[in-house]
Amino acid sequence: MSGRNIRTLVLLVSLGVNLFLLGAVITHMLTRQSPPVVPEMSWMVRDLGAADRQAIRPRLQALGDSLRPLRVEMFQAQQEVNRQLQQEPLDEEAALAAFARLREANLRYQQQSHQQMVSLMASVEPEQRRRIMRFMSDRRPPEPPRGERSTRDPASSPLPR
Repeated sequence: MSGRNIRTLVLLVSLGVNLFLLGAVITHMLTRQSPPVVPEMSWMVRDLGAADRQAIRPRLQALGDSLRPLRVEMFQAQQEVNRQLQQEPLDEEAALAAFARLREANLRYQQQSHQQMVSLMASVEPEQRRRIMRFMSDRRPPEPPRGERSTRDPASSPLPR
């Protein structure tokens, strides 16, 4: 084979690989499913069946949409805290004020998400609520750092899975 034929062959193979990858990406984009539920609430409905999760999904999406501005506010407040803590010299009053704004934003987010959780729980069937509560009860507290003894009463721990 001549050098020209080899270059043509390499070009055709490269073109074929690129077209294949482009097709795979387009196929993935067209066939991918949207996330099953909004991340903020997904842990609550993990144990529900697919049909139940699908039925609740629009409501969870709306709840997540209403939380988004509060999450943005928390993120911005955290960025301000980070900026204040990196200032030279450190302005302690400004840093404490930034932390206060972060706490306030966090509290607003918690209040809204707790109201939404109660609203969601009131809207589901009793059996679904029991499944959600079973999942929440099965969650274990974080393990203490190595070398530290737990002061937790073992009788209060959830049963092993």
